[in-house]
Amino acid sequence: MSSYSRALVSMNRSRASASIPSPRPEFDAALAGIPEVVEAQRLFGEPDYLIRVVSADLPSYQRLYESVLIHLPGVRGLNSTIVMKQAVHPRPLPQRPTRPT
Repeated sequence: MSSYSRALVSMNRSRASASIPSPRPEFDAALAGIPEVVEAQRLFGEPDYLIRVVSADLPSYQRLYESVLIHLPGVRGLNSTIVMKQAVHPRPLPQRPTRPT
């Protein structure tokens, strides 16, 4: 994956009101349908979502941003952080420490 451009995208959605419900399942499904989105978490607080995106290069990311990400339903704001270098590569979770008995 080192030849890809990677971005961390923080996303805020419009708040739901009595007249405009927040369709979270549909939004989550829309995110899942974007092949460049390799991971997404819904968060407590701000931002609402943290999304990990990969693309072939920076121009490809810009096209994805302008043609797809900003048009997702209810998006109020996006902030992209482009990864400069992978300092620690993904690895398995450590084993849970054993609890004293």
